[in-house]
Amino acid sequence: MANRKPPLLGLWLDSADELLISRWLDEGRLPALRRLFASGMRARLRGIEHSRAEVMQALAITGAHPSHSGYWGIHRFDPATCRSTNQGIHRYPRVPPFFALGPSCRVAVMDFPQYECHPDVHGITLRNWGCHSAMTPSDSRPEGLLVELDREFGVPPMRDHDHATLQNADEIRQMAREMEEGIRLRERIMDKLLRQESWNLFLVVFAELHRAGHYLVPNEETVDALGCDDPWGPLRSVYEHVDASLGRLMDRLLPEWNIAVYSYEGVEPYSDEVQCTFLLGDLLLRDSFGRGAFVYEDPARGSSPEAEAGIVNWVMECWHLRRRLGPLQSLLHQRLGAEASAALEVRLGLPLHPERPVEAMYCSYQPLMWLEKYRPYQRAFALPTFSDGFIRLNVRGREGRGRVEPGRFREECARLEQLLRGLRDPHNGTPAVREVFRVRDDPFQLGPERPDADLIVRWNPLGRGGVFECPVLGRFGPAPALRASAHSGTGFFGACGPGVPRREGILEGSVLDIAPTLLALSGQPPPVPLKGRPLGD
Repeated sequence: MANRKPPLLGLWLDSADELLISRWLDEGRLPALRRLFASGMRARLRGIEHSRAEVMQALAITGAHPSHSGYWGIHRFDPATCRSTNQGIHRYPRVPPFFALGPSCRVAVMDFPQYECHPDVHGITLRNWGCHSAMTPSDSRPEGLLVELDREFGVPPMRDHDHATLQNADEIRQMAREMEEGIRLRERIMDKLLRQESWNLFLVVFAELHRAGHYLVPNEETVDALGCDDPWGPLRSVYEHVDASLGRLMDRLLPEWNIAVYSYEGVEPYSDEVQCTFLLGDLLLRDSFGRGAFVYEDPARGSSPEAEAGIVNWVMECWHLRRRLGPLQSLLHQRLGAEASAALEVRLGLPLHPERPVEAMYCSYQPLMWLEKYRPYQRAFALPTFSDGFIRLNVRGREGRGRVEPGRFREECARLEQLLRGLRDPHNGTPAVREVFRVRDDPFQLGPERPDADLIVRWNPLGRGGVFECPVLGRFGPAPALRASAHSGTGFFGACGPGVPRREGILEGSVLDIAPTLLALSGQPPPVPLKGRPLGD
């Protein structure tokens, strides 16, 4: 039977922040969002507790919590070797995309990040048209559609330029211009494709908001670099461009279509990447061996060669903080190689040092990965991350060269939790750590229901450089900031149209309710049962 409900346009406003939207609505800005919320429904959504950046894309595609889908991100840890590798994007062994609805439902999917095409999605798919963290090629179904669109409209700047250097004002300004251009291009392509055939479900991601949140949220380093009189102005401008695009789409499609906007997470005006990808790794190294691999404050060291040449490069600025080796140890490292020299350094109590980041190294931009060679000898070590701090204990019988007895796993977790909760921001004495999640009580509670980490650390906002102090192990940092913001745990949903009942006030729900609500508004049953529920039911 044909679908009797109006078609649905679903706009994933990637990482659009609910608090910022509320503030700018109160200031009389964002008129299209105001109109949509006033004529339909609005909801504030609880996010998941941790690992957001690792799992949000798969959650957005499947509608399933990672404990249900079994996917905790692209990082794979091999306990036999203590190495981290890339396991690739989610390929739906348990839960298909929520929009894999079979041949009777015509679906368009544009720019979903980390999306593996599924045979039960019938319509068109554009992957990595202008996506943030795509992790896929730029391609399309049907084949050739992307090439045709590129020829007609041009290539969006974001496809080849997804990152910038936070301290480089010219790069940040260029990024802001490119995002506004990308929003205009996206709308023009949507207009063409919306007219192409009769759709049941048309799903599009506005990735520009995600990228803008990471680089344009006011941060000490960006404010210094940009010299803005209105620190929130550059980010607000991107929101206003998306809002204007939404307004034009509403004018074209209402009242024939239902229109939904949503986000699974927001932004917080600080970044914890320095702590998660850098300082936590050195903390655990110092905890295991009484010495670390970096020297953070050395007046005799001077500027990096890159800075002297006028080059702003976050990775090389972090590399400049490494501990330098004497000539004899440098020769030993050169002759023996990284793994053998690491074993010797640990055994003989020699200075520890990171491996130089090279292209062949997995996640080579994260300084904690420069310390991977020491993992087999540590009691616990940091895993690569896109969000929170991930700690894995080195357990006998689970890891290839385990150091912690299984019977002492809980005791060691408790010791590390106490160590982490004792970290302080030296600027004001407040706790550096917000929360520590214990993933398992038994080291052999394995399987896809849990991530590889044993402990997950969420941080409080810290001062410039991400510095924290440990009463036992000393000070860590400062290090340069990589991006201007982290992700908050609050999402939102809004919808209007002929099939959307008008509701007063702001509903409360979960990000797991987004997929069931989109399906309900389009009159489609989910391909498999989902734990969320349609908002407003």
